[in-house]
Amino acid sequence: MKPLNNLLASKKFSDMVAVFTVGSNDAGFIPGQKRMASAASAAGMTVTYWQSPNDGHVLPALTDGLDEAFVVLYPRLGLAPPTG
Repeated sequence: MKPLNNLLASKKFSDMVAVFTVGSNDAGFIPGQKRMASAASAAGMTVTYWQSPNDGHVLPALTDGLDEAFVVLYPRLGLAPPTG
C-alpha cells in the first residue's frame, strides 16, 4: 500500500470516479479492495465499493461487478444503459 498511498497523497483526484468490486465470499481479496477504495476516497475520488453476493473469486463476481460499475459509469460518460 505504500506506493499507492504515496501516489494518491501526491495529487487530489476530485474529478475521478472509481469502482471497486469483489465477491462477498472472496475473503482473500476483500481487505485489499476495501483498502484501495478507502485510499481512493481519501484522495478525493468518488468511490463505489460493491460486493457481488455469494460469489468468490469467480467469473460471476467479475460480470456482476462490471454490471454494477456500468450503472455508475453510464451517467458519468453521458451514456444510457442498454434497454431490453
